[in-house]
Amino acid sequence: MGEDSIILPIDRVICEEDDRTRFRVERAGKFVKFGKRKINGNWPIGKPRTIQQLVRAFIGNRRFVIFIGCALLLGGCYLGFGGQGKSVRMQGDFFGEVQLREDEIETIRRSIVEGLGMQRIPDPSKANVSQTEYERAHVEYLRRLQMSRAPGDRRRRRLHTFHATEEMDVSRARRDVSSSEINLYFPLDLPEDEEVDHATLRLVLEPGTVSDELEVSVYRIEDESRHWVSSARFTEVTGARWIELDVTELVVLWHEGAIDNLGMDVGVKGSPGAALASPYLNVLSTTGQSRRRRSATDHLMSLHKGRRTDRPCDTNKCCRHEMTVIFKDLRGFDFIIQPKTFDAGYCKGRCPPRFNPAHHHALLQSLIWKENKRKVPRPCCAPSKLSELEILYFDESDSTKLKVASWKNMKVLECACS
Repeated sequence: MGEDSIILPIDRVICEEDDRTRFRVERAGKFVKFGKRKINGNWPIGKPRTIQQLVRAFIGNRRFVIFIGCALLLGGCYLGFGGQGKSVRMQGDFFGEVQLREDEIETIRRSIVEGLGMQRIPDPSKANVSQTEYERAHVEYLRRLQMSRAPGDRRRRRLHTFHATEEMDVSRARRDVSSSEINLYFPLDLPEDEEVDHATLRLVLEPGTVSDELEVSVYRIEDESRHWVSSARFTEVTGARWIELDVTELVVLWHEGAIDNLGMDVGVKGSPGAALASPYLNVLSTTGQSRRRRSATDHLMSLHKGRRTDRPCDTNKCCRHEMTVIFKDLRGFDFIIQPKTFDAGYCKGRCPPRFNPAHHHALLQSLIWKENKRKVPRPCCAPSKLSELEILYFDESDSTKLKVASWKNMKVLECACS
């Protein structure tokens, strides 16, 4: 383990007030200071329901170093995520820095699934969602987003669906006999003030003869040449099914006028007689700017350092920071269709006496701590207000349907010392 690693049962971890890389550990009713050492230990808690609690649930695993636990569990007493205002990318093995075993990832995934009220984890590889169901579910998802948006937020998200005006088989002498291609042209027409968030090409894949694996690829056309855009592989395709491919980068280039819209080639390889039909281009866009109209109450709150921490952080004291979650980088979360990414937020910063108390008890605790640092721990920066996250995902009991649900307590809105 090395001299910087100590394994011992831990009752409580408290951040040191003067050095964000140091910790105080309460063991058997006594405080022990460990400088900048890494500490592993057990932390029994109840059933986890949020990302922060999920990390707490695994803090007892010896492969977690203490700075991960303190950063998320205690709201960022240790600034392990970098400077102020930086966005944190949660990567494939949960947090990049931490490598989890497959059974640990499965446990986390199932805990989150329970939070969504699902019976089991959907299998996206078996999904066969029609264009009609796709549009219905997205309209419902966008409606709920609109209802839950913050006051003063003028942004609107819209779904645009385009039909191909040209669809023809592409015959080339050099083409492999086990492949087929079609050429598609979509008359893209988006308002100039809208930004493309995500674009998906959806179409029906007809496998022809039975094949273990089919590969579908998209190419953008430029004059006499073409360039690869994206590909996807599909296994055990025994009948016609709806598939989709990500063409966001191509649609952004068209919308911004970087290249001319000359259409796209879509090809399938792996089975003689395989065909593609019923193409649709679905584009999710955002329009408008986020502007917050300050009320008289907001003004009074800003005069007193209270619980509101949605303003930009300009000190090293407790406040909210961005933490961008990208679902496609989280292994095992491919059953979530929307959102592709969101700002979960996290809390970090110092909690000096009387600063931004979450409640009267926190204020009292900070004053007692100031007088006797061994009697009680100092308050720590933690979420004081959270909100739900609207999720669009595959139905676990019907492969042809999509569902919309609210994921409780998934976004940190405000932070306070508690």
